[in-house]
Amino acid sequence: MAIKYYGTDNTATGYVVSKTKDVRIVRAMWLSGWYAVLKQTTETTVTHYEGVGEDSLADLLANAKETSTLNGTTRQYLGGATVTRSSGGTSSWMHCDDCWGTRVNVSARRMSPHMWEADVTEEVMTVDAGSGTLELT
Repeated sequence: MAIKYYGTDNTATGYVVSKTKDVRIVRAMWLSGWYAVLKQTTETTVTHYEGVGEDSLADLLANAKETSTLNGTTRQYLGGATVTRSSGGTSSWMHCDDCWGTRVNVSARRMSPHMWEADVTEEVMTVDAGSGTLELT
């Protein structure tokens, strides 16, 4: 996707203004003598664009969405995860919805009547179960 500066054929280059990484527990339960934990890692990148025209802004806004890819198929929503553990003939599990995938948000501000600046925030979320079996859904 070529983001153009307003009124020119020059391609606007976004520049990264911040990168962060956050690790948190999104779900934890005590299940039949087993403490199940689902840990989420989120890597966030914010890219800033200045001086883009309305057509290029529309291209940026079209990228604002949530997706997850499972078994080679990209879906238009965040995926869920189930953690299971079998012990002594019994099986325990817990589930968490909307906990992995990619979320893109676009925030735009008008700089002049025909020119915009925009921040594109991309969050890439992954999950880990530690002990137990992790199944992405």
